[in-house]
Amino acid sequence: MIWDSHIRNNVALAEFVAEVHRPEDAIDLGRTMLVLGKFVYPRLDVAAYVRQLDDLAESARAAIESEGQAAALAKYLFSARGANFQGNVQDYSDPRNSYLNELLDRRLGLPITLAVLYVEVARRLRIRAAGVGLPGHFIVQAWEPDGTVVRLDPFHEGVVLTEADCFELAAATARASHFEPQWLQPVGARYILRRVLNNLRNRGPAVLGVHGMIGVLERQLVLDPEQNGTAAMLGLLCATAGQRQRAADLLSQALQGDLDDDVRERAEVVLQAKLKEIAARN
Repeated sequence: MIWDSHIRNNVALAEFVAEVHRPEDAIDLGRTMLVLGKFVYPRLDVAAYVRQLDDLAESARAAIESEGQAAALAKYLFSARGANFQGNVQDYSDPRNSYLNELLDRRLGLPITLAVLYVEVARRLRIRAAGVGLPGHFIVQAWEPDGTVVRLDPFHEGVVLTEADCFELAAATARASHFEPQWLQPVGARYILRRVLNNLRNRGPAVLGVHGMIGVLERQLVLDPEQNGTAAMLGLLCATAGQRQRAADLLSQALQGDLDDDVRERAEVVLQAKLKEIAARN
C-alpha cells in the first residue's frame, strides 16, 4: 500500500477519504460526488447542493404519481417540460461535465453524472435504481414497484432502452463487436467514482492543469492505493509543481512495485534529481 502523508494536511482530500472509507452500501454517492470536486471548488457548500437534490426530489414527486414511476422520473428530470437536465453534446469534453455541482448549476453533464443525479433523486423517492457501466456509455437501471426492470439513457432525454439498444450504444461508443451480458450488471459507488476520476484523468494536464491533475490522481490513489503507476504519475506531477519531498516519497514507494519501463525510467531520473535538491537544501 502506498501512503501519501499529504492527506493529513489537505482538508478536501481528507474529507473524500472519510466518505469512501465506508462499506460500499453506506457510501452516500451524491454527497461523495460533491466532495470529490472540492479540489476544483474549495469553497463548495456541500450541504447546500445536497439540499438541491432534496428539493429536486420533492418537485419530482408529483410527476411520478402514476404507473411507470421509473420512466416518469426520467421524463421529468431529462425533458424540457421538466427539470431539463441534458447531456452536453456540444462540449462533451468540458471537465465541468464531470462535477455534480456543475450539473446542478448548469443542467449539463456527462452520461455518468446524469446517471448519478437520477440515482440520487430516485433514492430520495424510494425508487430502486443503480448505474450501469456500459463500455463507452453510462446508463441507469431502475425497478418499477412491480419488479419490472427498466433501463434508461439519461444522456438522451431518459429514453427507455432495450437490451439491443444497449449493445448498439456500446458498439457506437466503444466499438464493441459483441455483447457481454455482464455489461448490464448494476455497479456500486466506488465503480462510479473510479470512472468519473478516470474520465477526468483522460483530459490530462493540458486541460486540467498540473494542480488539477494532482487532485485527480490523489483521489484515484485513495480509492486504489496499490496502483504504483498512479503513484508514480502523482510523484512526477508533484515534482513539476515544486513539491520535492512529496515527489521523492511517492516515487520511492512507486519504484518498489511494478511499473511500465518508460514510467520507471522517468521516475528513477526524477527521484534522483529531487533527492539531490533535498540534500542541497539541508
